[in-house]
Amino acid sequence: MKISGIYQIQSKIKPERIYIGSAININNRWIRHRIDLKANIHGNIKLQRHYNKYGKEDLIFSLIVGCSKENLIAYEQFYIDSLNPWFNILPKAGSLLGFKKSKESKKKQSETRKRKFKSGELVMAISQERRNKTRATLMGHPVSDKSKEKNRQKHLGNKNRLGRLHTEESKEKNRQSHLGKKHSEETKQKMRLSSPRKQAGSGRLGIGREVINVSTGEIFNTIRLASKSINIKYRTLHAQLLEQNPNKTDYKLLNKSIS
Repeated sequence: MKISGIYQIQSKIKPERIYIGSAININNRWIRHRIDLKANIHGNIKLQRHYNKYGKEDLIFSLIVGCSKENLIAYEQFYIDSLNPWFNILPKAGSLLGFKKSKESKKKQSETRKRKFKSGELVMAISQERRNKTRATLMGHPVSDKSKEKNRQKHLGNKNRLGRLHTEESKEKNRQSHLGKKHSEETKQKMRLSSPRKQAGSGRLGIGREVINVSTGEIFNTIRLASKSINIKYRTLHAQLLEQNPNKTDYKLLNKSIS
């Protein structure tokens, strides 16, 4: 929820130290403060030094009063005059009057920002703050049955592409892109050696490998026929017969040589 108003940052260890500020969006302004403080690039040197010494847990962010954006400056000035906040450097709300940065200070701050951005520190700080905000938003938020079903449907189908199926147009485009392409002899040889069909000793799965039931003496012409006789998947029996998995059946290959 977007809240406009006057906010306060106060120290736990030294409660007399406070900062008064105003913003059209309080939540976003607090996030900006935390990011800059964590990255050690905050524009308020007093607040930054305090953060560096006492840590982020010492600072409490709170809303003083909500108001329209037209009245922000007037309200902020009222609280600055009334509370005389220790962290505030500027004497007037929403103004840079009375405060000038030296050229050296400007250059140092610019170089610090560039260095931290280049090293990824600033990006990491921003990313972490956004993750924390998202986590806080979703905590305790129940997921509807409709959302659960939508997510489930999304992941059905082709597991290699997280449930996303090729359209007919995509399939045709992919087919056309491979027309005329030829594999080198080296590539063909690698494909032959890596193919489970070739490892099984035949150009086609389940063909040309005789299997015997050692208990009954029954012989099957192919692994596929043997797998159907005991109602298990072909690949399951295939892996067991080739000793890729423990053999839990009474079946053995008559010829164990692998070409």
